[in-house]
Amino acid sequence: MNRTFLTPITILIGIVGSVGLMAGSNIFDPLIQFIHTGDITPTQAVFCLLFTVGGFAAYFYLLNLICSYFVPRIDKDAQTNGAK
Repeated sequence: MNRTFLTPITILIGIVGSVGLMAGSNIFDPLIQFIHTGDITPTQAVFCLLFTVGGFAAYFYLLNLICSYFVPRIDKDAQTNGAK
C-alpha cells in the first residue's frame, strides 16, 4: 500500500462526517426513542439492526485501512530471505 497523506485524512473526514450526520439530522431518532422509552416497531428494529451491521462493517474496513497504513504487512519475500 502506498503511504500517502490521503488515507488518514479520509478516515478523519469519515469520522467527522458520521458525527455530523448524527448531530445534524434526525435519522437516529427511532434509536434514541427506543433507548428512552423502550417502544420500537418491528420495522424500526430491522433498520436498527441493518444500520448496526453496516456500521460495524464500515468501521472494520476503516480500521483495517488505517492500521495497514501505520503498520505495513511484512511481505513474503522478506520472510523467505532470512527475516524469520
